[in-house]
Amino acid sequence: ELSGHGGTAILDGEKVTFPLKIRGVRPGDWFIPLGMKGRKKLQDLFVDLKIPRPQRKEIPVVLSKNRIVWVGGLRIDERFKVDSGTRAFLRLSLKNLEGPSPM
Repeated sequence: ELSGHGGTAILDGEKVTFPLKIRGVRPGDWFIPLGMKGRKKLQDLFVDLKIPRPQRKEIPVVLSKNRIVWVGGLRIDERFKVDSGTRAFLRLSLKNLEGPSPM
């Protein structure tokens, strides 16, 4: 999905520098949400989306050269979006490695 909602994000592959890093959220983290011009702290994003505090530490952050590319499952950064000039696509997906939950 182009917006980064859900478990998949599609990015402009030429705007991303490898290797990518994945880590948890840190205090002061910010990015430019898709469709916005200004910066937004992840803390503010979580409040706006009403994500409970305990879940926030579980959200992965994908970085390219220390810039947030994707707040896993929530939003991509405007600077890495697919546009009319995009020639290479990068698809990122989240996968639960813990396996299925018991019923």
